[in-house]
Amino acid sequence: MFENKKKQPNYSVIQSFEYKFTNDVDKKIKNRSYKSYISTLVFLLLLIIILMPANIANAASGLSISYNGKNVNYTGTKVSATYNGAQINLHSTPGIVINDVAMISYQDVFQNSVIKASASYSSTNKIIIIKVGSNSIKMTLGSKIAYVNGIKKTMDGVPVKVTYHNVNATKILVPARFVTESLKLGYTWNSQTRSSEITGPLHLFYDGENHAYTGTKGKVSVHGTLLNLSTMPSIVLNDTALIRANKVLKSTGINASYNYNSTSKVLTVSKNGNTIKFTMGSNYAYVNGKKYSMPTSARIVKNTDTASSYIMVPGSFTITNLGYNYSWSNAIKTSVITKKTNSTSTSGTSNSSSTSTATSTSSSSINDTDKVYLSLGVASSLSEEYKHVTSIVNSDIISASTNTKAEISSITRTMEGKNEVYTITSANPFQNVQTSYVSSNVIGLNISNSVSVNKTDSYSNSIVGKVITTYDSTTSNTNIKFNLTTTTAKYEVKMSEDKRTIVVQVYNNYINQVVAKRQSAADIVSISGIYLPAAKITNDQTNIYIDLPYTIASTGAKSTSISGVSLTGLTVSQPTNNSTRITIKKKSSASYYTESIGNTLSIVLTESLTSSYDITIKKPSEVSYASISNGDYYYKNKFIITIPGDYISYYKSHPITKNNSSISKITVALNSAGNTRISVYTTSILGYKLANKGSYIGVTVGKPKSIYKNIVVLDAGHGGHDSGTTNHGTYEKNIAFDILYKYGKSYFNSSTSNIKVYYTRVDDTFITLSDRAAFASKVGADLFISLHMNSGSTTANGTEVYYSTNNNYKASSGLTSNILATKFENGLCKTLGNNTRGVKTAGFYVIKNNSVPAVLIELGFLSNSADYEKLTDPDYQKKTAKAIYDITSSIFTTYPTGR
Repeated sequence: MFENKKKQPNYSVIQSFEYKFTNDVDKKIKNRSYKSYISTLVFLLLLIIILMPANIANAASGLSISYNGKNVNYTGTKVSATYNGAQINLHSTPGIVINDVAMISYQDVFQNSVIKASASYSSTNKIIIIKVGSNSIKMTLGSKIAYVNGIKKTMDGVPVKVTYHNVNATKILVPARFVTESLKLGYTWNSQTRSSEITGPLHLFYDGENHAYTGTKGKVSVHGTLLNLSTMPSIVLNDTALIRANKVLKSTGINASYNYNSTSKVLTVSKNGNTIKFTMGSNYAYVNGKKYSMPTSARIVKNTDTASSYIMVPGSFTITNLGYNYSWSNAIKTSVITKKTNSTSTSGTSNSSSTSTATSTSSSSINDTDKVYLSLGVASSLSEEYKHVTSIVNSDIISASTNTKAEISSITRTMEGKNEVYTITSANPFQNVQTSYVSSNVIGLNISNSVSVNKTDSYSNSIVGKVITTYDSTTSNTNIKFNLTTTTAKYEVKMSEDKRTIVVQVYNNYINQVVAKRQSAADIVSISGIYLPAAKITNDQTNIYIDLPYTIASTGAKSTSISGVSLTGLTVSQPTNNSTRITIKKKSSASYYTESIGNTLSIVLTESLTSSYDITIKKPSEVSYASISNGDYYYKNKFIITIPGDYISYYKSHPITKNNSSISKITVALNSAGNTRISVYTTSILGYKLANKGSYIGVTVGKPKSIYKNIVVLDAGHGGHDSGTTNHGTYEKNIAFDILYKYGKSYFNSSTSNIKVYYTRVDDTFITLSDRAAFASKVGADLFISLHMNSGSTTANGTEVYYSTNNNYKASSGLTSNILATKFENGLCKTLGNNTRGVKTAGFYVIKNNSVPAVLIELGFLSNSADYEKLTDPDYQKKTAKAIYDITSSIFTTYPTGR
């Protein structure tokens, strides 16, 4: 019966064999020997299935599941999941994609994995509740409404109960991204591995304690190659990126000599004639035998989720002391390691007799767009001074063998060269002095068995802004605090031989590296010091002035011209004995912003894009233009441009510009696949086109006729409550929609098509006849094509095409509705082999009241059995869609619009 004619499931090779076996071969079995032959074939087939690799067998059979009351042989994307890089076991019950939304099992992914969420499901009211920490989400099976921390929200998918027949298990699947992000966990869709990559706190054990680490999870790039850090990324402690010693230092790009003594807990690494010795848990390391302090200690970090331990070392300290360039890209959270050359820059002039290491553009290219323009290190004339300051190690306690009570008489401030010296004197010897940082910018001295007067000394133009002396009579202790005007400072405490004088020397910061480079589609100047430079930044049209008080330029003075995209030059100078100015010369069109991490301050220059385009979108350098897609949602007065990957942060620092009042707003968000969706909203239906401008995408927006060469309106007849003619439960509206929209858009929207198509309906919606006819004028169409199925006697069959004599004027191209109808009647009947019923005239509203050449096609008769069989055949529908496209395309060739 015709009503049972449905599209066959996509059977596997095995199922197809079984079908043919039971329906064809059995009919031919005539004797026992033939049956024995078939038995042998079956045995061999079973043996092949047993030996077949699991992934091939799985691909062949699909996934036998049921949900929403339907049994489905699911052959779509099977969604896997990871947490902080570790695979979550979903092998038997993978997630699936429903309506473009990745759905995953809340039990397997959130409750029973290392995430260890608190979760429950009530079979009575069908409510699912998931909690992670203080965040919760409440959902109902079959509903898009959810309550996130008590606030009502609408999800992008509907929780659904799915039964996996292969393992006889039932799971409740929930929208992956929405639920993950509602629980304040990170989410990324990896289209290559088809995986929901979830990130949350790293459960780490270090420094004798367990930590739920929620800070930066960094990456490492060595000479342009991104390392696979799997379950243990770089972490940031004390504003310092810690990198995995074994993975990074033994990588192909560095290949350092590496030895760890588990008994002494000493790690020794060597490269380029330099040797560094780290002791786990110590803030000090030995470089070529000399002791240096580090911003944070090397340490062993255990990832308790995976039970794996790693040696982590300070990235900048380690890499630079092994003779490489190191920088941190905050935009992509990556430690960037590149080779350092020994050639001296020949551009610009030096105002110092010192020599600085400079890296030229040609000798250190990371890739086509990333390159180092200039790299300045510590000048030879200042190297000893710099090494002295960085090697200072203070004893926590300075003691003297005396029982007398110190009587503090004065605290005086003097200058010794570039550094500040504070002298504390006493009539009697000091007994015990304890030194420490009370906080990052307060140096504390606690002097026991002493007497003093409470007072505050204030200083201007000084590293130390105040010295506060406080005496505690109950303990006979004096506490002296040195309040710094900088974030921190190196200091040294010494006691005189007679024990009556304590000297506190506070040192300036020292700039140890200045790097100018091209990275991530921006010119960047990175300034590194012993600690993070405290900068005052001003600018004019072509210069950025970075003033660093209490800072010595150990690179030496330097002035260099640079041929960058935005950067034109760089000057390092020292206006006073203890201040540094770095002047960045830029193009007047460039803007900038700052980034800082660890001991590095970066000035990021971006091009201010001034163009004739209505929208200008900066393109991330690692994204190819070919990978960017777009979609026209004209029925919602918007279009969407999709950038593969998560670039939300990128577009916060590289804002999209618009220069057209018809654009009401532009939003940037992630879609369900984890890609960046740029939505452009317009005040009416407008056309658009994209242009590849290298570093950016130019978008032109305007009336459709000003954008597109050829425009057609395709009208799928009927819709909504208006089903059109029916037969055996088959609706005319559905056949027309499938041919024009479901299959037709693949031709009209293809990359080779020069036709812009607008549909009167994009779903099963009722559209009035007047709205359909008016739509052609609204979008500036050149043609209007309406598709219907006919009905009549059971013998009536074939195709007929109508036009209206009331709308048969000659367009500027020479085309008329009569010509259009004749082209379609002849073309469709020839291509599809249909009986031709000829071109006819009628007063159908959509063709009579149209503003452009218009036709109404009656493709065939649902009332005729032969036509019915063709019209309901998906292959015939696809063939018809292509024929309509080909005929339309040939018409535009014969009757060009002239645009």
